[in-house]
Amino acid sequence: MTQTVSYAHHFRTLPGHVYSPTGAGNEPESIFIPYTLQQLTFTLAGADPITAGVYEYRFVGPAGAFTVSVTQVAVTPTAASVIVAAALNADPTASGLYTWTSAAGVVTGVAKSGLTSIALPTTTTNAPTTNTAAISVAAAVNTMRLGLWYVYASTTYVGGAVTNTPRGAWTVTNVSGSTTVEQLRGVVARSPLQTTLGTFTDNTAPDAYRSGQFGFGLNRGRVCTVVSPESGILTPASALYVVKAVGTNSIVGAVTSLADGGNTLRVDNTTPGRARVLDDEESFAFGAYSGRCVPLIVNQTI
Repeated sequence: MTQTVSYAHHFRTLPGHVYSPTGAGNEPESIFIPYTLQQLTFTLAGADPITAGVYEYRFVGPAGAFTVSVTQVAVTPTAASVIVAAALNADPTASGLYTWTSAAGVVTGVAKSGLTSIALPTTTTNAPTTNTAAISVAAAVNTMRLGLWYVYASTTYVGGAVTNTPRGAWTVTNVSGSTTVEQLRGVVARSPLQTTLGTFTDNTAPDAYRSGQFGFGLNRGRVCTVVSPESGILTPASALYVVKAVGTNSIVGAVTSLADGGNTLRVDNTTPGRARVLDDEESFAFGAYSGRCVPLIVNQTI
């Protein structure tokens, strides 16, 4: 008999491990990891009013090439962009792939699916008016690494939930340079009742949830949290900072003992307390992947 190796769970120091008891001191929540949607722009410029004539927008979509032709009269670039957006929204193929809006001479298309990523469209124009296409945001698959802090990416929640969490899942994203202490929500965690989540398929990279998945976040409780490797040894007496941008510390969303100006947020001296070190940190090694973790109490109420 051949036994299949599983990396779904390792041991107590694994990042994101939740060991707070069930009850009032433990508040998990479902989180949703979104795709970064591709965005296209078309900018009308060079003349005001624009030059009257036919303007073409040529795409190579998943089902093949298609063209949307827009007949313009001599109007302002802003008015012309409204006409272009309306034409693209009226086209079944263009509107099937993107939602089109306009503002100040710029037409923006936001992909309706995280799986949509087409090549840069081409355009025709009528000189001296210019009609410039651009990919303003590239499509991307995001990951939320377990054991790191997260923030909300939306003020609304989506359907679906992880077992033993309240109904509905909040769209979340990684901590960034603009994050404030008040915006820190909790730590990306692993549900003890689930065994196949995210990228838990090897022992060479950190476990993470991926775009399109519902994950498990710990809003309040005790959780094993990643320590940035530059940090001093963390103990219950340590000052505690969350890394929000790379500088002195290298892992965004991890915790550290090293203050780094605007690149870190102190979380152990807030009222109410956002987080504090519960016990001495530990290191773990599993296959080709190793790291440092420390148990925290996050968003304590006492």
